[in-house]
Amino acid sequence: MFPDTVPRPSGPIRVGYVSANFRPHADASLIVGLIEQHDRREFDIIGYSARRDGRREIGARLAAAFDRFVDISHTADRDAARLVHVDQVDILVDLNGFTQRGRTAILAYRPAPIQVN
Repeated sequence: MFPDTVPRPSGPIRVGYVSANFRPHADASLIVGLIEQHDRREFDIIGYSARRDGRREIGARLAAAFDRFVDISHTADRDAARLVHVDQVDILVDLNGFTQRGRTAILAYRPAPIQVN
């Protein structure tokens, strides 16, 4: 766990999305518009891909929608949580939940001050 997890005092709100479905998948089709519509003056958006080859499969539109896209498919849950913490994510959104290839264990480490599942 990360005991010093607190919101950053200034700057855009940093939102991280964790998913194994940043690929040709219904979830990606449904989320791309939301990712694109974030006001970049107010938000920094990071995608954490929990599926192998996600970068290759993500597609140009979804890849362009994120400010940064990180492949965590080969990263242990604790190390992925540490990465989210180091990235100073203010809000971490788990898009998979308890579904196939979900990475809910990352959120168990409490790497962000606000977490949504």
